[in-house]
Amino acid sequence: MNLRHVAFSAALATLAFATAAPAVVMPGGKKKATDCFAGFEVDGTTNSSTVVGKGATTVEQKACDNSCTFTVSLCINEPVAGCTASAVSGFTFKPPSATLPLPVLGGSDHVCGDPMTIVVPQRGKKIGKKKFKKVIATAAGGKDPDTLLLRCLPNKDNAQGSCPPPGGACASVPSTDCPANPAGGPNELVLKTLGTGTDLDNGWTGTSHNFPVIKDAQLKNCLTECDETTNPVCKAAGPTGAGSINGVTFGPPLPLISGGVAVCVQNYFDGPVSGTFHLDTGVMEDSIVNLKSEVFVTTADKVCPRCQNNTCDNGPNRGKPCTPNGSVNVANAQPPGVYQLSNDCPQGARGSGAATLTIPLRPNSAPTMTPGAGGSKPCTEKNGSIVNPQDDACGAAGCGSPCSGNACVRMVQDPTDPTGSAMICQDVKGGLSQTCCNGDTTIPCFPTRPGGPGIVRKGKPVVPGLADGIAWPNPSYPKDAEGLVTASTFCIPGTGQFSVDQVAGLPGPGAVTFNVQACVYK
Repeated sequence: MNLRHVAFSAALATLAFATAAPAVVMPGGKKKATDCFAGFEVDGTTNSSTVVGKGATTVEQKACDNSCTFTVSLCINEPVAGCTASAVSGFTFKPPSATLPLPVLGGSDHVCGDPMTIVVPQRGKKIGKKKFKKVIATAAGGKDPDTLLLRCLPNKDNAQGSCPPPGGACASVPSTDCPANPAGGPNELVLKTLGTGTDLDNGWTGTSHNFPVIKDAQLKNCLTECDETTNPVCKAAGPTGAGSINGVTFGPPLPLISGGVAVCVQNYFDGPVSGTFHLDTGVMEDSIVNLKSEVFVTTADKVCPRCQNNTCDNGPNRGKPCTPNGSVNVANAQPPGVYQLSNDCPQGARGSGAATLTIPLRPNSAPTMTPGAGGSKPCTEKNGSIVNPQDDACGAAGCGSPCSGNACVRMVQDPTDPTGSAMICQDVKGGLSQTCCNGDTTIPCFPTRPGGPGIVRKGKPVVPGLADGIAWPNPSYPKDAEGLVTASTFCIPGTGQFSVDQVAGLPGPGAVTFNVQACVYK
């Protein structure tokens, strides 16, 4: 097993602490031939960290405020010289309590499980320690055992600049895209999707529910009207289109597979972005993000073009250079794995897809959004449709039970819970499972029947602040609000493609949850 320490980049694709250690891959297993089967990948998120070999694979970090924060992912099929990737079938943890979220198993691609944040305390001259004694990966080619040790070192320079600068991860990139705010307050808000706690649900059958959202997709807004001392309410406006701060597309192409039907969706902005953002509460409201979503019917082995080794592997730009703009785990691709995606690698020219859908997103951070119990009926396509809209595919039993099976492969932290203690089901595809059918709790559904609660999605406001928590009206920027959650519900028209509409249940309702890093600049 090996360990890769990657530069911390939680807020913007180019962000990294100036003191961050370079990317390092270290062998940690007993045999080189099996060393790539699995690996730990660790980010040091509160200070620069180094990788050293001392029997166990070890990551050391200097303390900030008497603790160190590590983000640990368990991955399979790491790139290691002299080792050929193998289908990993399972893991054994010794002791059993020292577990990490598992990646999707069975394929030969490099795939990581959800990251786990681990805080290691440090007091006085003592070194804080957290050890994963033995993690054994079982694969077709053998076993790969290893040990991970996290060490939190004393830091005598704790107050002399070795901790992250004010603004945390947002501090490395100044605001350059927006004009100055005439009212004197901050002038730019950047939202970037995180790699966990996201969810996308399409249609009424439930088959196309519980997808993750592309990691690192971003949305930029220029701010006006808010000032430094009296008015914390900012008017947000994000220009879109060629040459604008947001560009033409909302993120790179999105790969989706449901019921064996693969599609690649290219989301184009349909007008400027707008909304209101409250500096003192973190509430985002009245947001408008109108999209034209172009649907391409593809195949399970080439759902969307990937940006591999900075080269497009498919599509009209195959073989041309590309820069990754995001990534997403496509659990039911052939083979399953993480797709590195890029705006440079489209599936096709605009207008050449099977259908273009109008999607009105309203991503707000209000604690509860309930569109009402009318369900899918208001989503009926005006000019008729191939599939008649209905509320769910649950039969007479109806919708409203907790999920199980592939709709709940693990329990994860609910990103919308302000206390951080509530848990929610995660689907095998990587998205979140809110509700399933009463008669078959492996089938996700929307509880939209008359008398039901309707589609309830929650946001979570997070007050943007400096690294020490100081928020508005403090005049220092940038300010950081990691874990701010926005949610939106909407209607999805039919595509006119029988296979797509029948599987997903279109026309029908949709819902999305974005877990984001919000950076406020001046």
